[in-house]
Amino acid sequence: MLVWLLTALAAGPFDAVDSATTTAAKVDALVPLAAEEATAAEAYSRLGSTLAADGKPALAVLAYAKALALDPEGPGAAEALALAQTVGDVDLVALALQERKDAPGEGDAKSQNAYLVARALLRDGQLSRSEDWLKRVGGDTPAFADAESLRGVVLAQKGKHTDALVPLQTARALGKTLEKGRDFDDRILMNLARSHYADKNYGQAIYHYALVPRDSLYWPEARFEKAWAHFRAQDAAGALGELQTHQSPFFDELWFPEAWMLRAQSLFVMCRYGAAIDAMDAYEGRYKPVLEELERALGTMDDRGAWTAATTWLDGGTQPLPEMVLRAYRGEDRLASARTAVAAYRAAATDTSGLGTKASTLAGWATARADAIEKTEGDRIFQRVKSQRTELGEMMAGLELARVDILDRESRMYERAAATGTLEPLDRKAQLKKVSREKKGFRVWPFEGEYWLDELGWYQISALSMCPDNQGK
Repeated sequence: MLVWLLTALAAGPFDAVDSATTTAAKVDALVPLAAEEATAAEAYSRLGSTLAADGKPALAVLAYAKALALDPEGPGAAEALALAQTVGDVDLVALALQERKDAPGEGDAKSQNAYLVARALLRDGQLSRSEDWLKRVGGDTPAFADAESLRGVVLAQKGKHTDALVPLQTARALGKTLEKGRDFDDRILMNLARSHYADKNYGQAIYHYALVPRDSLYWPEARFEKAWAHFRAQDAAGALGELQTHQSPFFDELWFPEAWMLRAQSLFVMCRYGAAIDAMDAYEGRYKPVLEELERALGTMDDRGAWTAATTWLDGGTQPLPEMVLRAYRGEDRLASARTAVAAYRAAATDTSGLGTKASTLAGWATARADAIEKTEGDRIFQRVKSQRTELGEMMAGLELARVDILDRESRMYERAAATGTLEPLDRKAQLKKVSREKKGFRVWPFEGEYWLDELGWYQISALSMCPDNQGK
């Protein structure tokens, strides 16, 4: 009796795990230990290792994430991040590591893991902590290009737009050296242009927007934002030239209501009041049905409904939202990873063979995580669509007052012109000849109402301002 008691006292809590010879036996022993505070961190970590070895990566990620949330310095962090990348749920593990003193792993992998933690922190809204983690990325590692690009974004979001330029330029140069591809370069060009724009350096903003190539996913947005840069630089004609592209039928399924209103605003500041009202009428005809469609869809939608709508549309199915509000998610890395993770967790929840009597507990973890991702991403989509509905509604509500104001200003302009005799018709042919002289090597011809795909992005509006103060200038 005394010998049995001494043996029992000497036994450790993980002896049953160490003596187990099957995955099922190990899981059965580890799950109860994970529920005990004293043994939870080690139990979750061992469970992650056991599940990874048994070919259950999704369940392994969940177990590792639970372990690292309790002890960020614990073992298995590097393996957990590697598995999370295959599952598509990097942020779950990365956020669990945020209190860790250094990134896990060795060599280049260590810097890559530091970058992954920094990216997760940015998405979580922790800008300063994200910037701190980016400092842990080695300058001589492949991850440094991504890290500098991300640092530029972090600084821009902190309002330090001038400071953001150097890391973005560094990232672009490194990207070319490392052959990181066009998408990487295009994203940096957009961020460089936006930083210059926010810094009110509109000339540099225009230059960088113009570098985004026509076949880029970002080209439509680049041309629209370039129009704003022209407008802010008091070049309303330049803005109108850019916006002509967005009036084409090729853009019918893209979300650019602000482009139509910017067109009206540009015409307004040029005192082309009749054309401004025509632009408002065109905007109302184009987007009022979209607003009504949004109102109907959002009336019965929540975050889960938004998730279903977006994923259904991406899969080619029918859903209630206007297609143009969902196009932003085609090619988006974040949503693509979320879909991969949800699929992995749903599959893991239904395939728990060989995991012993505690398999239902693991399946519950997988289902809960899949539900949480759908809710988080669904809410992100839902909030964005609601803001689009609000933006559209506010612009639509202000149309009538804008029309009244325009008519009043037009009346006053003509009254002044009648008194001074300075309002004269513009010579369109002379303007075209002027443009032709300025653009050597280019062919110039008047726009006659037809849109051709190869003309998009090349339009120039040569009309001058009709405001009385600008006559003769």
